[in-house]
Formats: sequence, structure tokens, C-alpha cells
Amino acid sequence: MRAPLDGDAGDTRDPLPIPWDPNEYSAMVCGSCGRPRVFRRPRIHHSLHFMLALGTLGIWLSAWGVAIILQTFKPWSCTVCGARQRRN
Repeated sequence: MRAPLDGDAGDTRDPLPIPWDPNEYSAMVCGSCGRPRVFRRPRIHHSLHFMLALGTLGIWLSAWGVAIILQTFKPWSCTVCGARQRRN
């Protein structure tokens, strides 16, 4: 527990756990805003692909591999202005 600071309401509760988020995030300079921003893109659901690979006795492994390769080419989008850009 921390001591309340001057001007602090004294709320010492632990922060809420972050819910599962289907995105991955990265900090980059936005080409549209020209400022450092947080960018996001959809994440691959590896647990889903693993279950599909098990269910199809390994046939799904090739589709999973293609999904991983294609993920590297997906553009990142700025969380502020929505501009899309490739990671440098």
C-alpha cells in the first residue's frame, strides 16, 4: 500500500486486471500526426490454430504457418488518428 500524496484522494486500491485484448501494440511515430503514438494490429489467436491443428491431425499446420507469415505484412493503425503504416 502506498501513502496518499499531497492532493491525492488516497485511493490505494489495486488496479483492475487488464482484460484479454485481441490486439498487439507498438510505439511508433505516426506518419499522419507526426508524433509518437501507440499503434495496434490484430493478433493471431494461436490457441485457436493449435486446437484446429489437433482436430485436423496436423493438416491445419500449413494454414497456421501462412497466417503467421501474412501477419508480418498487416499494417499497424494509429490509435489516435487511425492512419495505417508499415513498421519500420
